[in-house]
Amino acid sequence: MSKVLVADDEEIIRELAKEVLEAEGYEVITAEDGSAALSKIAEGGIDLLLTDIKMPEIDGLRLIREAKKVIPDLLSIIMTGYATIETARKAIREGAYDYLLKPFNLVDLRMAVTKAFQRKRLEEENARLKQLTALFEVSQKLSGTVERDNLLNLLLRSAIAQTKALGGEIWLIDDRKPRRAAALGANLNLNGVVREAVHNGKPISISSKEGEVVFIPLISGRKVLGGIALGKDGTGFSQGDRELLHLLANQAAISLENSYLFSNLQDAYFSTIKSLSLLLEANDPYIKGHSQRVTELCLRLGRELELNEEGMETLRQAAPLHDIGKIAVSNDILHKREELNPDDWEAIKSHPIVGDEVLAPIGFLYRARKLVRHHHERMDGKGYPDGLSEGDLDLPTKIIIVADAYDAMASDRPYRKRLPNKRIIKEFRDNEGTQFDPLVVHTLLELLN
Repeated sequence: MSKVLVADDEEIIRELAKEVLEAEGYEVITAEDGSAALSKIAEGGIDLLLTDIKMPEIDGLRLIREAKKVIPDLLSIIMTGYATIETARKAIREGAYDYLLKPFNLVDLRMAVTKAFQRKRLEEENARLKQLTALFEVSQKLSGTVERDNLLNLLLRSAIAQTKALGGEIWLIDDRKPRRAAALGANLNLNGVVREAVHNGKPISISSKEGEVVFIPLISGRKVLGGIALGKDGTGFSQGDRELLHLLANQAAISLENSYLFSNLQDAYFSTIKSLSLLLEANDPYIKGHSQRVTELCLRLGRELELNEEGMETLRQAAPLHDIGKIAVSNDILHKREELNPDDWEAIKSHPIVGDEVLAPIGFLYRARKLVRHHHERMDGKGYPDGLSEGDLDLPTKIIIVADAYDAMASDRPYRKRLPNKRIIKEFRDNEGTQFDPLVVHTLLELLN
């Protein structure tokens, strides 16, 4: 049953409105002035305010303004015996839906109240439709996202946008311990509370005079994967907000579980290919440990050069596999102690292409493939296999070119002993800008020092 508050300093108006609206099935309470009306509004539960525009102490326009601070979606209708265009404009600006001229007839009163509630229902249905449309779009994006960081960021941004929250956090359970995996907007400072909620796997709500914080668990089957916490000021989260968050959490939990499965599959593929690379090195004492050393040097250079996380991940994937193409090169050539002939060199120069082809069926290594193929290119375009030059090479590729060359010079090979440090430094200084990127060389020499 909808609840109507009639505020008017004329008792006869109050009683007449109360009698008419109660006959229509509304619950009606009355107030003799603006102050009394605000007290009843503060108790909550009011759906519509019917107020006179002229009242002692607090007039109708101010009453509407103050009432909406307490109940933002409160419907309001102004009653006035002094209607002007300016009065109507002021009423609309303050959020009034309609106004009635005194003296009004009972049909006008019933019609105005009925139309106000009809409008509110339509607005709520439209808002719900928009919310469901947005939820469908977000669900589609969530179901199509398998990279965990992208999934968490999408979930958090969507939840904050749809509920107009101030900020939020996503917590995941790793090794049975909850950790904050993503955060956006206002700091919620909920470590202890959220940790307990994650363990319990139950939604919680914390209200204060500043607003409200809610926590919705992410559950797949019977397994608690984590949860999402959001904070909102004012009156906090509506019932619609809560329903939306639960639906988002259910979809996100499914997508998160899929991301774990996808990640495990990626790890299995990567481990298999990496094992082949290690097996290749195990048969050759001269290059044993080469891929591991190149990987470590690539990551050190990447950190020093403040490479972004995507670039670092590309190096983590590509560096251990950069010589995987040598599985197609005969051991006779790889272990040859004398100078290589032209045919031998052609076989050696094919290994970046073979490596690229080996990794081609594994979709998630698409960025790593580029580094595997191009780790023997040069700044001046005289490298192989594609003759790329400086403008075609990104920073991760320039890093692996330098790291691979350094370890080759610093290691024993069948045809020579490792080069002394002074000779290695001279080689890099003599060839920076032609073979090697000067910034990467400078960073490497700083590390060596």
